[in-house]
Amino acid sequence: MDLESEVRKFVERWEEKERKAEAEGLLTDPDSSDDEIVFVGRNGQMNDLRSPHSGDEVKREMMLFDTPVGDQGGTFGRWLVHHIGTYYGLRTWSVTVGNPARREAYIGLKETKLKPGVRRPSACSPMPRPLWGMV
Repeated sequence: MDLESEVRKFVERWEEKERKAEAEGLLTDPDSSDDEIVFVGRNGQMNDLRSPHSGDEVKREMMLFDTPVGDQGGTFGRWLVHHIGTYYGLRTWSVTVGNPARREAYIGLKETKLKPGVRRPSACSPMPRPLWGMV
């Protein structure tokens, strides 16, 4: 598995979703709920407004790497996940889960509080050069 390619795909999918939502005039508010608004007119006909969360949902976070707790190679892998995520402007974290215990490393979009109607800045715009291209 190529960790950096997975991070780049994650960012590209999110950016594409943001561009589509903006082109359709939908606000992509990270704090909005998943509720849909349905208007019923006087004649009883319904009008479903398109929600920014409808269709193919793009996740705001994803698990990128997991290993058993005692795996020394896993420690290095999680370190890579955290540094690659930081390079791309993402939030990263690790958690211990399960029995037997496993360490999972996640990446996700940073939470930003914006005024209503203001577009969230892109996660990583423009996309930086791949780290492997810097060598």
